[in-house]
Amino acid sequence: MKKKIEKPWAVYKGAMFFPLNIGLVTKEEPNGTLYLKYMEGQFYSDECWDPNYVSRFETHVEAANYFIERRGGTLERELNKLSENFPKATSAQRLSK
Repeated sequence: MKKKIEKPWAVYKGAMFFPLNIGLVTKEEPNGTLYLKYMEGQFYSDECWDPNYVSRFETHVEAANYFIERRGGTLERELNKLSENFPKATSAQRLSK
């Protein structure tokens, strides 16, 4: 049985911990390594990330707020982008509220 991921939404960061984008955690290794998906239906494998460069959230709205607080932009734009990149995950989260 697959373990439920507690905080599936992630803002991944690059140099100087500058937020790069928002993704979805698909797998957690026992050593803490995370695997992220950048969009539903992506053609390549999920990317491996060091957890030190990832901030995690329970909802896509929390992740989007964190992202724009540090990177700028508008919440509406980020939520629209997430709805395009993750239509199933974002709609499932809206329905569960």
